[in-house]
Amino acid sequence: MDEAEIVPVNLIGFIVESADGRVGEVAEETRKLPQRRFAVNTGSWLTRTTVVLPVGVVQRVDLDLEKVVVTPSKATIENAPEWNGPDADLPGEIEAYFGASPRIRG
Repeated sequence: MDEAEIVPVNLIGFIVESADGRVGEVAEETRKLPQRRFAVNTGSWLTRTTVVLPVGVVQRVDLDLEKVVVTPSKATIENAPEWNGPDADLPGEIEAYFGASPRIRG
């Protein structure tokens, strides 16, 4: 997604989906993250984990279906850096995990 196309929208609660299925939903914790990052609750309510993704992995946002479609696979996202609170070194962890070009990993 080209940055010129990004429109500020509250995505909290939107479904996050990859090519191989539903990953989870955009988490409330997104509000506590630096710009260009968003948090995703993955797993069931019993095994819920919150991970952080860079906005560069977003392929498209469907406002009508309240869905965020991302390029990485479900397994890649489920193994992404976990949200450990506002003091975590998220930019470093996210860069190390997704690399300089997050759209490629998947």
